[in-house]
Amino acid sequence: MESCAPVLSKSIARERRLAGLLFALLFYAGALAANPLSPSTPDSNYHFASWSLESGLPQVSVTAIARGPEGWMWLGTQNGLVRMNGVTVEVFKAPEQPALGAGWVSHLLAVDDAIWIVAQNRLVRWADGQFESMAMLDPIGEVTGLAVDAQGVIWLSGDGLWRFGPEGLQTFAGWQGQVQALTADDAIWWVSNRGVLFRADGQSVEQVAALGAEGSAPVVRELVASEGGVWIATSRGLGFWRAAGMSWLTSQPVQAMAGYQGAVWVADATGFGFWVAGRLSRHLAGEASMAAEALSLFASEDAAFWVGSRANGVRHYWRGSVVQWGAAEGLDTFSWTVLADNDRLLIGTESGVAQLHRGQISELVPAEVIPGGVAYSLAVDPMKQVWVGSREGLMRWAGGKAIQYPALNGVQVNSLIIDREHRMLAASSRGLWTLSNDGAEQLDSPLNALPVRTLFEDGAGNLWAGTEQGLWRRGPEGWHRVQHSPLGNGFIIAMTQLPDGRLVVGTYQQGVFVGDGQGQRWQLLSLDGGLPSSGAFSLIASGPWLWIGNGDGIERVAINSLDKPRPQLEVILHDQGQMPGRHWVRCCNGGGNHRVAMFDGYLWYPSLAGLVRAEMDVPRARVPVVKIDRIRKPGGTAAPGDREYLFGALEFRVPHALQYRYRVIPYSNEWRYVDDQTFAYFTNLPPGRKQFQVQARYTFGQWGPVASADDVIAPKWHETTWFRLSAVVVVLAIIYLMLQLWTRRMARREKWMRQEIAQRTQALTEANEKLAVLNERLLEISMVDALTGLHNRRFLYDQMPRLLANQRRQKFAGLDVSAIGFFLIDLDRFKSINDRFGHAKGDATLQSLAIQLKKLCRESDLLIRLGGEEFLLIQPESSEASFANVAGRINMATRLAGQEAGLEGELTASVGIAVHPIVVDGEAIDWEVALELADYCLYQVKHAGRNGYAYANCSAVLQQSIGTGQPTATDFSRWREQGFLTLTLAHHSPA
Repeated sequence: MESCAPVLSKSIARERRLAGLLFALLFYAGALAANPLSPSTPDSNYHFASWSLESGLPQVSVTAIARGPEGWMWLGTQNGLVRMNGVTVEVFKAPEQPALGAGWVSHLLAVDDAIWIVAQNRLVRWADGQFESMAMLDPIGEVTGLAVDAQGVIWLSGDGLWRFGPEGLQTFAGWQGQVQALTADDAIWWVSNRGVLFRADGQSVEQVAALGAEGSAPVVRELVASEGGVWIATSRGLGFWRAAGMSWLTSQPVQAMAGYQGAVWVADATGFGFWVAGRLSRHLAGEASMAAEALSLFASEDAAFWVGSRANGVRHYWRGSVVQWGAAEGLDTFSWTVLADNDRLLIGTESGVAQLHRGQISELVPAEVIPGGVAYSLAVDPMKQVWVGSREGLMRWAGGKAIQYPALNGVQVNSLIIDREHRMLAASSRGLWTLSNDGAEQLDSPLNALPVRTLFEDGAGNLWAGTEQGLWRRGPEGWHRVQHSPLGNGFIIAMTQLPDGRLVVGTYQQGVFVGDGQGQRWQLLSLDGGLPSSGAFSLIASGPWLWIGNGDGIERVAINSLDKPRPQLEVILHDQGQMPGRHWVRCCNGGGNHRVAMFDGYLWYPSLAGLVRAEMDVPRARVPVVKIDRIRKPGGTAAPGDREYLFGALEFRVPHALQYRYRVIPYSNEWRYVDDQTFAYFTNLPPGRKQFQVQARYTFGQWGPVASADDVIAPKWHETTWFRLSAVVVVLAIIYLMLQLWTRRMARREKWMRQEIAQRTQALTEANEKLAVLNERLLEISMVDALTGLHNRRFLYDQMPRLLANQRRQKFAGLDVSAIGFFLIDLDRFKSINDRFGHAKGDATLQSLAIQLKKLCRESDLLIRLGGEEFLLIQPESSEASFANVAGRINMATRLAGQEAGLEGELTASVGIAVHPIVVDGEAIDWEVALELADYCLYQVKHAGRNGYAYANCSAVLQQSIGTGQPTATDFSRWREQGFLTLTLAHHSPA
């Protein structure tokens, strides 16, 4: 139910019915006849930057957009409110901001220095950094519109029309009924739920137009007031009403709309359209997918706009000075060279030569007639013949026919120029050539052995040649290499001349040089001097600027600043590669002449993605103005001198290019440099007055103005003046008392010290004695195996020197050297016993075996557990005759141990036997070799079936050949095969 007061007259009611019938007949015809959103008005200059979850947004659906105080952008999402300056993203939501409720923000409106927010059923106002809940919106229901009129009154629509003023939220007495959309200027405009447009001025309500027949009117999504008229975004297209009547401009459903100074941006399935005075001024058809999911729009100056999407966050679009001409314009391949020829631009590409004429790109020379197909260099002679150099040769295009030059087959032609003598010259990978219609001839010059990249004839008639191995100049006396480092041997890739006669030379990676024109004095422009790149692919002077193109982008340098240590530089395009959520313009190619062209008021560059077009009349780059947002004083346990300064420069187009520096004076006069960090945190700043200063600049640009904020650091309690004075008095009193006490204490202390020294000396003596006993016990424990109580490997290494010393004494005394027998014992299949009966049974078996083996040992024998189930019996004064007997006793001990452990008939052992020394008449080798030999014998027993023993005899020949080396198991096997080593092996009978 909807009504207005005063009641509409019968004539107005009849007009409304007639308008509805007329609309039913003419809506579709009018929509089709109106200007469609068609590609007839393209604008590919638009760049964009995006922000989504990875940038800090709390949710991907952006439902409302507004620009707040100091230029910050405010975004409404389904999970909170966002404020951002391009780099810093600040999120407001419950519970930190209870005024916002659940955080679903549907409408935003900037009024003066405040932001009005509709957050579900609340009207909230933000001002001076604080949120304030102004009214509950339950009576309104779902809010469909938020606007401010010329008098500053806030209007809301939903289940009725409402306004908010000093008296709070009040219904508009002149209207009852639901409202689909709302806008305001000098008057209030709204559309009822029946599709009728109304206007109110004060309490006077006027029905303006019916948007459709009763029951079939379109759904209205947005209204924008415009100079006495109103733009209407509906589910059936875009309409515009003014006093002359209603015009339907499109037939596509409008997703979102926003106005700026009478014009509107409209998002629908065809893209984004910019409408001015009822006509389409710009159309971004390439962004149709983004437009189709638009939830909100915000229009700003210079025909820029913001889009809040359903699933991709927010995106900012603006018209840039540099644009890529690629597949959409008919150039879908690499380009290598460009040449302006009167009213056309010739383009050498990966697939032939194209031409740009009257905004259209067409093929001029097909790739099939070009050697190799790639047009790498171009020239046009006075006869309008097109000369094309490629990576594999040269051809001439004349009258639609291709003339080949076989003399240059296989030669890369990098540059083509016509000198003042009207000769066509070619710079190639094999020196210089002169060309004519009759053929090609190589010039006789010292450059013939060099790959020449570029040629340039200066105003004085000197010919300069840039090669991959230095810069050359031809004057009246002939060719001479420029005697300058690195120009004399550098990779020269581009040249141009300034209006004042100075020559500019670009290298591949060694900087740009400005010379006096005679090749005598050169000035370097490099990274240290502020250039963003170490080389130049193209150079061109235009007006007050020197334009430099390279693989990193395009920059320009003021010519009148070239003699300064840091010339005035402006980056026009910084190609940082593909970045998520950002528009990318690829730039630029080089390698010879004609890598930039001035055509149709623009500079054109070849690139790996078609062409790059740069506007020349670009305003001087502004410097970023940084502002200090606030000073945060940490609470809780933080010290009074802890500070966090939050700052930032508004930059929504290239926020990644911002750099900052800051300092706190007088604490530190040195600047601290950061990239896109927009906060500075200090701890323990000294007390007193401080000033925080910060500046911003764009990459390689000039620093902007200093922003400053005064701050006072309160002293800690112990840093105050009264505390320091009190501390001085207390310290003096303490010193006096201490002096009085000191003398008395010294006497008592001297007596005490004598007694203490005596007591401690006695205690130290007793402690040393106990320590010696403990050390002996520890040494004893360290040489005993904990499980079996036998000696361990450490004991073996401790005792062997004693046994060997006894052998040496026998030898020195002329006595027969008694042999030391090594009996290496290893239980057979002991792992299976552990696996079957458990480790407790295995440990008990080892303990039983140790007891039985001890019983067969002599007093001089050493019994050692080497580890696991491996034991070693060492018998001094051993002989081969006793080996079998000892091995049998070991076998018997093993069986008895098995019986004790309940493993009768299952426990057997293999024994490997060797003696030391192995060499009788020579120098005895290390005893560990004998142990290795015993291990070898043990392995042979295992290999032969276990439950036995084996010992080895060395022949006299082998004994003399061993020397002092360290043989291995491999040597033992080889000697055995050669007969130098015999092995005696025997098995015990089963139990």
